[in-house]
Amino acid sequence: MLQFIRIKNLALLEELSIEFEDGFTVVTGETGAGKSILLGALGLLSGARTDKSLIRQGADFCEVEGGLYFSEEGRINAILEEMSLPPCEDGLLLLKRLIPRNKAPRVMVNGSHATVANLQEIGDSWIDFHGPGEPRRLLKMECQIELLDLYGQHESLVESYTKGYRVWRDKLAEIDALKNETQLSPDQIDYLRGQIAEIDQLELTVESVEELERDFTRIDRARELIELAGGIGNGLSGDEGVLKDLEPLVRMGAELEEIDAENSSLAERLSSLVVEVEDLGREFSALAEGLDFDEGMIRSINERMNLWLELNRKHGGNVEVVLNARGEMSHRVESQGDIEGTLERLEAEVTAAEKAARKVATKLRRQREKAGKDLTQKAAVVVKDLGFQKAGLELKMIEEAGLSAHGDSRPELLFSPNVGEP
Repeated sequence: MLQFIRIKNLALLEELSIEFEDGFTVVTGETGAGKSILLGALGLLSGARTDKSLIRQGADFCEVEGGLYFSEEGRINAILEEMSLPPCEDGLLLLKRLIPRNKAPRVMVNGSHATVANLQEIGDSWIDFHGPGEPRRLLKMECQIELLDLYGQHESLVESYTKGYRVWRDKLAEIDALKNETQLSPDQIDYLRGQIAEIDQLELTVESVEELERDFTRIDRARELIELAGGIGNGLSGDEGVLKDLEPLVRMGAELEEIDAENSSLAERLSSLVVEVEDLGREFSALAEGLDFDEGMIRSINERMNLWLELNRKHGGNVEVVLNARGEMSHRVESQGDIEGTLERLEAEVTAAEKAARKVATKLRRQREKAGKDLTQKAAVVVKDLGFQKAGLELKMIEEAGLSAHGDSRPELLFSPNVGEP
């Protein structure tokens, strides 16, 4: 549904903005009111050819912008994807066309640069112009196919064929890419294998890297950690530590308890404090002793950390990126090692994909032939009412050698106005 259109400096109009509501909209007015200009603006958004004579006198440019809402955006997004244009957001398609007087024109679709040809193809999905020249569209193969599929209700079959056709084309493109890929030299293959071996050496996981970084930090500041842990241990339970000062206090607490038993809980807490301080002292001292790494361990951790930093520098800043790089390198080496085998596999997949697509295309052709026969019979009645009493009208599906985006055949609409004429 057309939601809005904005026009600037088009013909006689300086500026106009219209918001459309749901349902049927009629624009009326006397001759010269601007109805044709509005149609011209819609034509520009649908890819109509034009020149700079449309720019309003005295203006430097003309501009038309429109917004369309698609409740089911799958089809329009598929068209946009084929053109490498951004998809609709929440079903909204934004079109813009700018025609400067002294610069090159610009076309925008959903904020991305596009071409007039893109607008024409997109326009086929959202607008129909009905006027004196409209019947000429019947001469276009695309229009005839669209009519057949709409009349025959072939939507699901067309979608199935389109998917199969894309799979087949993608496989062909993969073969072309592999054939055109530069052959790696033995030195390049050895280099890639060396890079893969370096990554495999670390057995990378998020957890293993986190552990490596913790170990590296510990050995990097081992001396400082040992001094801190040892100092705390000595300060708590050493010869001159806190524990020594607590012992007389515990004796005083016991004497206090003998004098006044109600204060026994305080004496017990003081005794517990001594036990806790003693335990803490032992644990900190044990920690200091455990941080005394041997040289072999230090060397191993340093080597692994240096390798991890080097892989970071070459391939990226996290485990996932490095592993993705490994996968790409492995794929390149494997494809180089068995290009013929890979091509053979892909060609088999292409054959299977083409066979599947042709099967659907054949079914689609037969359905179109059936719809074409029924449609032309009904159209012949209308043609007769127009005065062509013995006219002939026929629609044939002509098989083509190869598959295309519309199937394995093209329609041919045949008309004979009088008996005996071809």
